[in-house]
Amino acid sequence: MLDFLRTGGLLGMGLITICALLVLIFTVVKGYDVFVKRNIDKKGLVGILFFGSLSPLIGSIFQMIGMMAAFEAIEKAADISPSIILGGLKISMFAPMYGLIVLFFSAILWFILKWKVERMQN
Repeated sequence: MLDFLRTGGLLGMGLITICALLVLIFTVVKGYDVFVKRNIDKKGLVGILFFGSLSPLIGSIFQMIGMMAAFEAIEKAADISPSIILGGLKISMFAPMYGLIVLFFSAILWFILKWKVERMQN
């Protein structure tokens, strides 16, 4: 796991991991609120979706930063092989992919909690 984070870039992947942890914290707190305390307000659900949605944006920003650095290095080099370029493109996809995975799970958790709250209100 640490190798995956290091390959994708520690700063960007670290920020996405922080967003994932915040999604998890918001989900646990809201889940406890809904399932144990039987509190039926929608307050706190927005945080789950917000930090989940922020993750692919962070991934895309860090992908662009990495691509600009790679293009600068390619520009300075006279001759570069296509396999090196494709390897760099593959690595540049790690952060956005990780952000989309976080968004996917946060959307599912948000939907489940929202559905439960709405079901309890009726």
